[in-house]
Amino acid sequence: MPKAFKIRPACREDAEGASELWANLAQQHHAYDSQWWGWSEDAANMWRRGFDRDRPELVQLVAQEPDGKIVGMVRGRVENNPAILATRRRGAVWDIYVLPRCRLMGVEAALLEAVIDEFRRRGAQEMTVSVAHANQTAMAVYGKLGLRPVMLTMYKRL
Repeated sequence: MPKAFKIRPACREDAEGASELWANLAQQHHAYDSQWWGWSEDAANMWRRGFDRDRPELVQLVAQEPDGKIVGMVRGRVENNPAILATRRRGAVWDIYVLPRCRLMGVEAALLEAVIDEFRRRGAQEMTVSVAHANQTAMAVYGKLGLRPVMLTMYKRL
């Protein structure tokens, strides 16, 4: 259980730890619904190869314990919306994950607050975060930070 943690921008040296967290996230989603969350065998390696801080459009932050262990990560970017929408710039969180032993300790909220600050700095007027329908704990955290549900994806395997 971490006594303290800090949120900081991710760097290339974090790729292994962050990709392990993403692999945990992928397993968690697969457990929620194995049909929808069907990952390729090489998904974690593909995600790791994409973890490149030199891509300035990405926002990649990690939560780090004092001993250097990465216990959480968030990844997203600010996107331009289609002209048909009134709000032009929207931050989108693609991935967020915190180790189970560090949940409900403020790590996820701190990661989200930091990504919100970075989205604002980059000119976003609003933000979204996608969350598995079964992940009620995360939805409660997001709600406390002022996010609200607006869409639900329905799925059927054909």
